[in-house]
Amino acid sequence: MVPKIEMTVKSAKIALETIETVDFHVNDDLKVLFILADHLEVLKQGKVILLKAGDIFLVNPGEIIGMVGSSKNRVLMLNIQLLEFEQLVGQFKLTRPLSLSYHHDAYKNLTKLLSRLYIEQMQKKKGYQAIINGCVSLVLGTLLRTLTIEPLSFNRTLDNDNKIKNREVMAYINEHHTEKLTLQKLADHFYVSKFYLAHRFKEDLGMSVGKYLKEIRLLYAIRQLETSHLSVGEIAINNGFPNVRSFSDVFKERNGMTPTEFRKKKPILFTDTPGIEESDVYQLLENYITIEEISELKKHDFELFNKSIDLSRVIGKMAVKNFVVKLNPLNLTNTTALKLMQLGVRYIAVEKIILKVKHNAKKEICFKDVTDIIDNILQQGFLPYIQLQTVDWEAIKPSEKAVFLKVLKQLSYHLQSNYPDMTGWVLEFRCFYEEGNDSSLCRELVEAIPYFVEIIPIHLHFPRHPHNIADIENNSGIMIKSIDDFSQVRELPLEQAMVALEAPAIIDRIVEMENIKGQTAILKQMASFDQDEYLIKMTELTMANSTVWYVLNQLKSDGAYYIPLSLDATPLFNYFPTELAAKMALMDAYGFFKVNIHAYQFISELYREIVYQDEHCIVTKRRENYRILMVRPEKSSLNYIRQADFNQDVIEQESAYAKIELELDNITGTYKKSSRRLSPKIKQQQDELIVLDKTATPSLMDVMAYNNVHQPAIEIEKIIIKENYHLEVSLPLLGIYYIQLDKMLD
Repeated sequence: MVPKIEMTVKSAKIALETIETVDFHVNDDLKVLFILADHLEVLKQGKVILLKAGDIFLVNPGEIIGMVGSSKNRVLMLNIQLLEFEQLVGQFKLTRPLSLSYHHDAYKNLTKLLSRLYIEQMQKKKGYQAIINGCVSLVLGTLLRTLTIEPLSFNRTLDNDNKIKNREVMAYINEHHTEKLTLQKLADHFYVSKFYLAHRFKEDLGMSVGKYLKEIRLLYAIRQLETSHLSVGEIAINNGFPNVRSFSDVFKERNGMTPTEFRKKKPILFTDTPGIEESDVYQLLENYITIEEISELKKHDFELFNKSIDLSRVIGKMAVKNFVVKLNPLNLTNTTALKLMQLGVRYIAVEKIILKVKHNAKKEICFKDVTDIIDNILQQGFLPYIQLQTVDWEAIKPSEKAVFLKVLKQLSYHLQSNYPDMTGWVLEFRCFYEEGNDSSLCRELVEAIPYFVEIIPIHLHFPRHPHNIADIENNSGIMIKSIDDFSQVRELPLEQAMVALEAPAIIDRIVEMENIKGQTAILKQMASFDQDEYLIKMTELTMANSTVWYVLNQLKSDGAYYIPLSLDATPLFNYFPTELAAKMALMDAYGFFKVNIHAYQFISELYREIVYQDEHCIVTKRRENYRILMVRPEKSSLNYIRQADFNQDVIEQESAYAKIELELDNITGTYKKSSRRLSPKIKQQQDELIVLDKTATPSLMDVMAYNNVHQPAIEIEKIIIKENYHLEVSLPLLGIYYIQLDKMLD
């Protein structure tokens, strides 16, 4: 049963303000901030929330905040004073601004209500006060319905004398933050012990005196980085930091970038813009009051892209993509096999071979379980992708280590005698220990490589492809392929590959554990979604967006890739966290397909010839047929792919929609246009159609119904094109749009 939460408004005030700098302070009232022009940065809980025109954000009573803006911004601020006992209920949980792409329905309601509040207060027509009271209640009701209430993280019930004393301490720090302040110096100034001061300050405000001082110094430093030409060193000294190194370390710890990088990303602002007239305010608000549909919002809610594309000109070819599916062998059924074929899957992984090897009563080696798995893979129409890894060596009991190479040698004989035609098969050796601090080679695996080189194509894993490889074309020796952490393969001589395994540069790369860092970044991003009741519903869609963006931007057009996919949460690699494998899986434990499966299907249907490509769109062709794929992921979700700083804590909301206009030239004929779309709105509608009882195990009919409903939205039409075609798409944040243009016989 949902707990009943009510809040009573004691008083409310709305005003249009320009906010340049606001020192850190304890906020008294519930503040709703509606940015009408320019930007405002709210510093809250160690993060910078960047608010742009159109964004709505709120600050709870009792929170410590600071603000940095400019004379160019215009902020409509609603202050709601609640009854004191109701402030103890808790705080609204909001980590990013409300916008068209985040809590869309609540955002639309609040823009209308806040705009109406301001105009009623300015015009003061008959009955305005009653209308204002009603609008404020509706604002509060919308917040209560939309956002989660969190318990207080600090003591808001301390006596007033102590609160006053702490505010005096804060004011003193604000004024003297450039000086060398210590806890003892503050205690002496206020005639209290440093232990009492530290305890009361943190209990009342939820942060230590030292952390508060650091945040104040950073607040002023950020302001000076944005509004002055002072050097980073001057800014550090001016704000109480002992040196540039100390300032840079603290700044990067909090903001995920150095002060210099921050300044490059944000142009310096100068406060020379004249004041705004009342008539201009009404013009700003008019866009929000008259809104009926999303498409009627202000221009800043859209990004506009317009491209002219010559369809007769091929600019390159897509990378060769071989999908390798990891799964529990029991899950390779006729149904899943059909779905995997629709994705263009060619390979099914066979791993942990040693655990599948048995010994009979005569201590003979038996490969029956391995054979059964391989036979099923072949019968379902796929090829085996066999992996021998350090986990195979570790699976051997200490007393049986001596038989490891014998087992692998027998495996080579077994494969050769039972499968005389292994054309297209792959055997991958992963000889490095990739977990923990162990950077060594598993030499027993290396010794086993020669057993297989003449019977099956070999892939040898390196974190990065070896450099300084001799001329391959003139090499007459045995050739294998190296495969790196990005799943790209390259051909190289076996002899040089064996030498490269011992190279210090390769060992150092393993020690750096970039793979582990990347997984940590993904998990951090997913965890932030899991903690948000709105975004958690979009986790699958976010993963699908990242998949498409990765293929469009990270795969080299001249390369070949063997991309691992997890069907059922089987980890992609030994070191892969179970939690991450579950999030990246194509289906869950019950057989419900996830959104990412559609992303891979779109990718597999693209043609090889590319006629246009940018960060978010690709157009491919085969003769006179065309495939177009567009994607618009959230930027922060791509940090781990771009290898950006994984600790960046600057939160910036993006435009809700991108309007994409493509002028397709040199195309004539009658075409069948098929469009398939994925978006947050479509996902929400699908979830509302199928409501499952999460306390019960779903039936087969439940799974079939769910998978049938959760398909991309499809539109098909017949179009006649003469020389060119204007394609216009409104692509929402986290949206994926796939279009097929198939020429029909006249």
